[in-house]
Amino acid sequence: KPDGTTAGTVSSTKDIPLNAVTSFTVVKSSTTANITVAGQSVPYTITVKNTGNTAVSSVSVNDPLISTSLTIGDTNSNNKLDVGETWTYSGNYTVLQSDIDNNGSPATLGLLRNTASVSGTKPDGNPTATVSSVKDIPLNAVTSFTVLKSSTTPAVTVAGQVVPYSIVVANTGNTSISGVNVTDPLISTSLTSGDVNANGKLDVNETWTYSGNYTVLQSDIDNNGNPATLGLLKNTASVSGAKP
Repeated sequence: KPDGTTAGTVSSTKDIPLNAVTSFTVVKSSTTANITVAGQSVPYTITVKNTGNTAVSSVSVNDPLISTSLTIGDTNSNNKLDVGETWTYSGNYTVLQSDIDNNGSPATLGLLRNTASVSGTKPDGNPTATVSSVKDIPLNAVTSFTVLKSSTTPAVTVAGQVVPYSIVVANTGNTSISGVNVTDPLISTSLTSGDVNANGKLDVNETWTYSGNYTVLQSDIDNNGNPATLGLLKNTASVSGAKP
């Protein structure tokens, strides 16, 4: 005032909204284009990017296939996904034979599906929404095998001669084969070796050997084979099985 006393304090308040937005994106990727064999190591990368304007604390990555570790991104080492930061997690998955045999799952036939889910905590202590990313990698399930029939007998010369046969069945695919069945018009066969784990399945890389003997008939020699195979004792083994 003119007399030097205090005129009082007058205040004015202006409120401006603070649009605090806590958000982030998640992208899961892999450098593996196709899965072809059990034991194959599949590397995964999970990238989490802060797309909001607040920091995110207690970031948690959940993945059903792999254990993940943070490899890069927390530049100031404050354990918060700060504004503008991108964190990268990595992990590896070792393909199981069952993955290939099952060819994925009924919902994802032909695919190895993996979903990473990420959550965190907002600055006010409330949980963030959970953000997920799916990565599908084709499973190239191939069921195939070869069959080779052989004998140590060079020629048939007399009735009553015993001709030994060997039938070799090799799994040349990347899936197991169950219900293997050998049919042969001349002999009864028995599995002599190959099912190393005794699981009743022709597993990947297994080779099963069947054996059997045929006793030459006088009619075989008298007929000199048959009209289609004159001069030959022909025998054909057929093998079938069931895919996973």
